[in-house]
Amino acid sequence: MKRYRIKCSNRRICFPAEDYSVAGEHRNEPHLIMNHLPRNADVYVRNVLPELLKYENAFVLCFKGEMLAGLARPEHQELLAQTRLQYPGRVHFLSFAVPDAPVGDLFKLLEGFGTHALSAKSHIDWNVLDPEWPKHLLAAYVTLRALAAAGPASPLQQALLRSPKFRSIIAQANSDLPLGLESVDQSKAESASRKIWQHLKLLKR
Repeated sequence: MKRYRIKCSNRRICFPAEDYSVAGEHRNEPHLIMNHLPRNADVYVRNVLPELLKYENAFVLCFKGEMLAGLARPEHQELLAQTRLQYPGRVHFLSFAVPDAPVGDLFKLLEGFGTHALSAKSHIDWNVLDPEWPKHLLAAYVTLRALAAAGPASPLQQALLRSPKFRSIIAQANSDLPLGLESVDQSKAESASRKIWQHLKLLKR
């Protein structure tokens, strides 16, 4: 699949790709556009994204240094839903933030997606890069719900709070989604689980 990039010169994020020009020639073959959204992401999505997706063989990955390409706030939920509905499977807003210089596992993830895109013929599988239901967030949601439902000083509550695995699950979720859980206790479990659930609903495609 042909690959293009917009406002992205870092090869660790946008694997080798040609610069895309909206005014360029009609592209007859399927192509992927790696699109680093500007500051006013919502305005860009309303006014520019339709130009990129006017070709039925175009796929666009939107990202920036914020979750959901800067469209995670409540006032953007309708815009996300409408855009996904209008272009089913052809546009994706990356659920996690991408720093200017990704390293480690994140770089490997991006690199793997680049390989997938290069070999793709007529369809992009966004799950290769960004699973619709992230396992670590689901695990955090389930364990926090269990903690919230456990009785005070119950065996379940004590087992969870003592568990290194539980703390590891929460730490990983907290690094991706600000949960305000510097320390985990039952009083915070309910609100944190609700926050995770609201975020998971935003990821639904």
